[in-house]
Amino acid sequence: MTKNFLGLIFVGIIFCELYAQSLVAETSLEVRAVYPTGSEVRISAQITIEFNQIVVSLGASMFNEDDIPIEIEPALECEWNWVKLDTLKCDLPTNFKLALSTRYQVTRNFY
Repeated sequence: MTKNFLGLIFVGIIFCELYAQSLVAETSLEVRAVYPTGSEVRISAQITIEFNQIVVSLGASMFNEDDIPIEIEPALECEWNWVKLDTLKCDLPTNFKLALSTRYQVTRNFY
């Protein structure tokens, strides 16, 4: 009886995982939000990008700029970090300040 019950639970978990993966595959990856936003931004602000779904697996942390499907203009020297499974952050050098009176454009480079 216990073996049957455990087997049923195992099959249920596998089914739920496959169903969740199919839902993710049907949803295209999009940017949900970019922070900071607006015209009154601190010059020491970090740039954070939230996606509409999980992008990386648990344990992912830092990546080379070539691995990141985001472009910022004018270009910044970002050290990219996944702070959540669906949230990417551009960590700027310690003494770096965002340029005054400058509009930064964040563009996604994925389909």
